[in-house]
Amino acid sequence: MCRIGELLARGVAGLAAQNAGTARGAHEAAPAASEPDPNPPEGLSKDAAVVFGFIADVREVSPADVRDRFGLSRATAYRRLRELEDRGLIQRGGQSRAVKYTLAA
Repeated sequence: MCRIGELLARGVAGLAAQNAGTARGAHEAAPAASEPDPNPPEGLSKDAAVVFGFIADVREVSPADVRDRFGLSRATAYRRLRELEDRGLIQRGGQSRAVKYTLAA
């Protein structure tokens, strides 16, 4: 029994080491390279400011782009995008799976 426990613990530790840096929890901060826009609109959450900066850099993003870039869950990515859209900072175009967000004109 002890040997199986040791092997299991070693395997879990090995998987954790392999995934370090590639898998982040939804509540962890975005990568340091994605700092918020130096002059984001006032009142935005830090996460929304980072997403706003990302959209400003790439001009057009899908919710999947935001999820993949920042390691967010689907629901969190949509919340951040909705926060920006509700404030009139971005606009949504397209429908269903083809939806894209751009800076508001």
